[in-house]
Amino acid sequence: MKNNFVDSKKKQQIIPEKGYVLPLVIITGMILVVGAAILSAQSFNGLIRSSRQKQAEEAVEIAETGASLLINELNNRFPYLLTVNCQVVNNSTSEQMEAPLCVGWQNFELGQYGSADSACPARSAEPSLVMDLLYKPLATQRGSYRLRNYEFIGDQIQGGKAIIQVQGQRFKGAEGSSDLAASAIVEQEITIAPKCCNKPPFVDLQQCDSGGEKILGLLTKKVTAN
Repeated sequence: MKNNFVDSKKKQQIIPEKGYVLPLVIITGMILVVGAAILSAQSFNGLIRSSRQKQAEEAVEIAETGASLLINELNNRFPYLLTVNCQVVNNSTSEQMEAPLCVGWQNFELGQYGSADSACPARSAEPSLVMDLLYKPLATQRGSYRLRNYEFIGDQIQGGKAIIQVQGQRFKGAEGSSDLAASAIVEQEITIAPKCCNKPPFVDLQQCDSGGEKILGLLTKKVTAN
């Protein structure tokens, strides 16, 4: 009888000990689930930050590409505009998807020093065509560049320096989307130098004299030498 009593007491002691196992399993499981959720959230947030950082870098690349393209077009086809300020008046947030309204270039007329017929042959005789180049998509980079401002410091005969600002717009989703993922503005300083039409910059301008006239790439026509 004594042994049975002892055995029953031992069983009573064992049962409560086993009863703690299930709560411990549940609590441990909840801790693991919460930990996994926290790690997952941190990983997701890190992925979002990485994606946004990449899009911001791509917006800078788009702006730099746009500035390079614009400078190249101005140099080759519209060199007379290199010495003319372009103040873009529609630069507000609500207008950044619109083509720039450029005061200066938009109203520029050839002929300050003559007509364009005897100027450098590769140049465009229609300065208004430059307006189509101020806001263009770059399909390979899923975005567009947009001129923000162009300021020239100097004169049309001797040249000087210019500051150009170009915005890069990185869009969300497929090509043609108008939802911005990131935007960046780059500013570059460029040197504007007078040159003979068919010679590189900084060549002695006396080498391009023709009948007492200097045929300069910056001007709208020849300038009679005094």
